Amino acid sequence: MNRELKFRIWCKTMQLWLCEDSQFLQMDGKRVHAASWSTIEFDLPNENYIIQQYTGLKDSKGVEIYEGDIVEIGDRKREVIFNIGMFYIDENYGDIVPVSEVDNIIEVIGNIFENPELIKNNE
Repeated sequence: MNRELKFRIWCKTMQLWLCEDSQFLQMDGKRVHAASWSTIEFDLPNENYIIQQYTGLKDSKGVEIYEGDIVEIGDRKREVIFNIGMFYIDENYGDIVPVSEVDNIIEVIGNIFENPELIKNNE
């Protein structure tokens, strides 16, 4: 599967996205550089930053789906996770559903950092 590689960076200490438009994000294996003109640069691993990858898929409304997104499928809200080399929807019951099988019927409604209550209220 050929897909666009895109990332976003969440800063745990500031509680905000440092880089949501990752067209300038570069990783060389040891460091992350948000852009050649940016001051955002850090060593990997770094416990203050969480890097999440784009799945290469869009939801039913055309919104890009990233790991860590909270999606609604029917009346259930679930987190998109990366596991065993694929992106899945965590079903909380040991079941996992590949995002690629349901991307046209799910809707991104938030993410685990800005909207954790969406998952907690759904358990």
